[in-house]
Amino acid sequence: MHHALSLAELQALLSRVFSADALVEWVLLLGCLALAALLSLALSRTAIKRDNSVLFGERVIDGALFPLLALGLAFGARRLLPLYGLTPALFKLALPVLVSLAAIRLVARVLRAAWPNSTAFKALE
Repeated sequence: MHHALSLAELQALLSRVFSADALVEWVLLLGCLALAALLSLALSRTAIKRDNSVLFGERVIDGALFPLLALGLAFGARRLLPLYGLTPALFKLALPVLVSLAAIRLVARVLRAAWPNSTAFKALE
């Protein structure tokens, strides 16, 4: 079970995230985000476009596909870090953010698909 971070734990984690030791994590995370964007772009160009698609939005990062791919790739990359003797610091912060982003995009796209003419959901999105 996970517990909430205390202020001291959060400060220690942030100091590790912005240290030179976390450079590998930054490169890995940015690589995951870039790969997710490229995969989303490639898939959106080859997929049959449907109006109000949950996975594909009007642009590459509009749909739920990009954050879901980014989350999956980042989770896989985080699992690889201990194999190379690295303790994840950045991924402890990035994964909850990516989970939130994926959940928000998924809910927003589902609501938009359910009520495509709603100006309230368009504004919310």
